[in-house]
Amino acid sequence: MFKHFITLQWKAFVRSSSFGKSLGLKILMGFLALYFALLFLMLGLGLYPLLKEFYPGEEPLLMANQFLLSWFVLELVVRFMVQTLPVISIKPLLATPVPKKKVVDYVLVKSLFSFFNFLPLLVIIPFGIFTMYNSEMSTWSVMGWMVAVFALDLCVNYINFLLKKKFADNLKSLLPYVVLVAVFILLEYFGIFSISETFAFALDYVVENPLLALVPIIFLAGLYLWNRKVLESRFYLDESLRGKVQEVNTRDFGWTRKFGDIAPFLQLDLKLIWRNKRPRTLIFMSLILLGYGMIFYPEDNY
Repeated sequence: MFKHFITLQWKAFVRSSSFGKSLGLKILMGFLALYFALLFLMLGLGLYPLLKEFYPGEEPLLMANQFLLSWFVLELVVRFMVQTLPVISIKPLLATPVPKKKVVDYVLVKSLFSFFNFLPLLVIIPFGIFTMYNSEMSTWSVMGWMVAVFALDLCVNYINFLLKKKFADNLKSLLPYVVLVAVFILLEYFGIFSISETFAFALDYVVENPLLALVPIIFLAGLYLWNRKVLESRFYLDESLRGKVQEVNTRDFGWTRKFGDIAPFLQLDLKLIWRNKRPRTLIFMSLILLGYGMIFYPEDNY
C-alpha cells in the first residue's frame, strides 16, 4: 500500500503543470540541503575535540548531555517555523475503500524520512564513534546513548507534528506554552531550578544503563499513536468538505497615517503581509533571530 501511495505522489509531481518550476526549486533545495549536511557533518567530526578542549578533564559525552535539552528546544522552534509536514491528497481517497489507517500511517512514517531527521545523524554518529575510540566508556553505553538521543530527536518531529496541527492556524493559542518555556528559562537563568541538568542527569543514567534507551523509544511510539489518533479523527469526508468559518480581522494600521501620502500603500503592504501565512511566519522568525546575540552577550569572552 505504501508503494502505491508513493507511486501516486510521484505521478502527481511529474504530471503537474508546474513540474519544471518545482523541479528547478527542488534542485536548488538539494544544493542547500547538501550545504547544511556538510555543516552538520563537520560539527559531528569536530564536536568531541572541541568539548575536550573547552572542558579538560571532563567526559565530552557527559558534557554534551548538558546542552542537549537546549538543542531539542531550538530544533523544535526551527521545525515549527520551517519544516513542511508530509501531505497527501486525501479527498480522492475518502470515497474509496482504502483503509484510513493505511493513509495515516503512510503520512506519519513518511515524516520520519524528513531531511530534518537526517541531519542529527550526521552529528550523533561521528560523535559516538569518536567517543567509542577515545573514551573508557563501553560500546554498549555509547550505542545506547546514540539510540536514545536519536529517538528523542524523532520525538521532536512528532511533537512538531502535533503543534503544527493544533497551533499553526492560531498562534495565539500557543502563547501559554511559550510562557511556560520562558518560566523554565528564567528558573534556569537565576539558578532556582535547572531543568537542563535534570535532563542531562537522565541521559547520564542512560549511559550507565543502556537498556534505558528503550524509554525514549516507548515515548516515541506513544507520540506516534497520539498523532495517528489526531489524524484519524479528521479523516472524514464531512471534515474535508466543511469550510472554515472565521471572523474577518481587519486592521487599519492607523499609525501609518503619519507618513502622509504613502500611508495607503504602506497599509496595503502590511495587510498583505499580515494576511499571508508565510511572510507572517518570516516576521516572527526575524524577531526571534534578533535575540540570537543575547545567547553570547552575557559571556565574558564577548
